[in-house]
Amino acid sequence: MIPKSDYLTYLKEHRKKEYKKMKKEGTLDKIVDETLARSHQRQQDMVEVMLERKPYPENATTLERIQHRAYLEMQAREMEQESIFR
Repeated sequence: MIPKSDYLTYLKEHRKKEYKKMKKEGTLDKIVDETLARSHQRQQDMVEVMLERKPYPENATTLERIQHRAYLEMQAREMEQESIFR
């Protein structure tokens, strides 16, 4: 999940007008929380789709299954960060 502080810094530095408007209207925290919640859900959905396309290796040990999922989660996190921080 993308840290809230990172997203706030991004907004403050790269989307100044939107940041100031939300802050002035008192909606900044609510909108950021909702955006990050949707982002987290998209990441989880991506991991599930990736697991369908590239399932756990047959006869994988618990460690191998954990490593496989961690790799897919890393890929999903990177894709989601690219979509959020553009």
